[in-house]
Amino acid sequence: MCTRICWNHLRASQYLRRKRSYFGGATSSYEPYVTVQQHRYLGCFHAGIIHECPTDKQASNANPACKLDGRGYRNVANVRHIRIRNYCSKVTNCPATLKLNKRLNELAKMKTTDSADKTLRFLLDACQAYECEHHNNSSGQTSVARPDVVSYSIVLNALARSASQKNSAAGRRAEKLLVVMEQMYDRERRTELRPNIVSYNSVLTALTRSGDMTRALALLDRMKDIREKDPNGTTYLMPNTKSYTTIISALAKSRDNGNIIEAENLLKRMEDLSENHGQSHLKPDFITYSAVISALGKSNEKHAAKRAEAMLFRMEKLHQEGNRDLRPDVVTWSSVVDAWAMNKNTDKDNSDRAQQLVDAMKERATNGKTYLQPNLHTYTSLIKAYSKSRQPEKAEKVLRQLLEDYNLGNVYIKPDLAMFNACIGAWARSPIKSDRGEKAEGLLALMDELYKAGHDDLKPNILIFNSVMNAWSEVATEKAANRANKLFERISNSRDLQPNTVTFNILMKMWVKSNAADATENVDNIFDQMEESFYNGNKHAKPDSITYRTLIGVWKQSKKPGARKRIEIFQSRMRQIR
Repeated sequence: MCTRICWNHLRASQYLRRKRSYFGGATSSYEPYVTVQQHRYLGCFHAGIIHECPTDKQASNANPACKLDGRGYRNVANVRHIRIRNYCSKVTNCPATLKLNKRLNELAKMKTTDSADKTLRFLLDACQAYECEHHNNSSGQTSVARPDVVSYSIVLNALARSASQKNSAAGRRAEKLLVVMEQMYDRERRTELRPNIVSYNSVLTALTRSGDMTRALALLDRMKDIREKDPNGTTYLMPNTKSYTTIISALAKSRDNGNIIEAENLLKRMEDLSENHGQSHLKPDFITYSAVISALGKSNEKHAAKRAEAMLFRMEKLHQEGNRDLRPDVVTWSSVVDAWAMNKNTDKDNSDRAQQLVDAMKERATNGKTYLQPNLHTYTSLIKAYSKSRQPEKAEKVLRQLLEDYNLGNVYIKPDLAMFNACIGAWARSPIKSDRGEKAEGLLALMDELYKAGHDDLKPNILIFNSVMNAWSEVATEKAANRANKLFERISNSRDLQPNTVTFNILMKMWVKSNAADATENVDNIFDQMEESFYNGNKHAKPDSITYRTLIGVWKQSKKPGARKRIEIFQSRMRQIR
């Protein structure tokens, strides 16, 4: 019997045209006559609308259930005499299949934006060729390549690599391709297409990289319930360490406290199942622990630092007990230092604990564990911890000690712009108000000296100038505003620097805080310069909502005529931004 696909949303004249497949974007040229097996194989099996060919009229007349309706269609659910051939065979190493997989692998490795789509199209064409050959060859012998689980896994892996927030369709295509494999195995027992754990993990990666955590978690739950039958009996497809780690890493990167807690819970579940229920394939590895610790290090939740530290020392204990894969490295330790720097509490206990961890790293490095020697990131986190606890003098002490060590020959811990910026920020939070601007500008002068001495990587950039100006703004006096204006003039006269939105906002905020008699005029002048700079091509100086809120605030305090009209104009512009 020969049948032809009839898409309910296309006319009969469109059969021979190039159609978009079930996978949403990949296309393949279909022949006008295809088998039911092929249609199901491609995952496009509509609830069964098939158009019967004239050669099959006798069969239709013989069986009333097969008669066509008024439009020439019939429902497959009522057609009992259509039988799908059952191709049951295991994955073989036939030359044609090996050649197919080699070509798929070559396409998947192409460094182009559409390599995943090309790989998918090539697989679909191979599926079509194989099914058509089997339909026309009653002997079952064919030299056409027969796609197997390896073929599909290559395509799934390519889709996973191409998936991203911008290319979220790749995740959905990977999931649909997995569904095709499941259906082919469940309905026709095609053992060579039975999805394995690699297949499912590739789809999990594609979904998480696409940002579709709901579908990824649903797939993880479904993996726990999938039951497969094979010649040896009944087995279960259970998630492994990579499955959980893929989900945990994606949750951890979101920086949402709820997702971080969910990642912690999944890690605890892995520990419980592997230790108490004999599921050794779920034992957390280094990547699993590191992902959660890193997430806690960036979280501002109250007790995140304590939980991160507890996890660090658990890793160290497991390593000492013989698990060589769980050796914490300098990045892991630095993440815990970072957690203490990010802690919501601003007391000195946080910075003291961060310092103790850095000292412990130094001690271990001295005793032979050189891989725990603190690096720049470690010390920058320590400086941030001192900044949070409002101890800028200790932050600068760390910075100057590193400069001294560098001059003595330790080239691996040379302070960079990020460390200077963190230290300047620490002085902006100094409890002694009069020190804020002076000390911050003193560090800027130190950077100028180092740059003139040949350290090109320490040339102050706009971020450094903004930090120093912000430190002066915290002094909140007219003298401080004038000092900041001099820095702004230096920026404006520089060939390498351009003021940005933050620069102008800091200047305006500073004059508002200064309570100077001419504050309104100065803020207006700064805004005029900002607009002029933007319209002259400086795209980084576009006014934002902070700009207009500052202008509205200063004009509300002004008693000058026309103040209300100015406020209405700024409010209108701020609404346009939103």
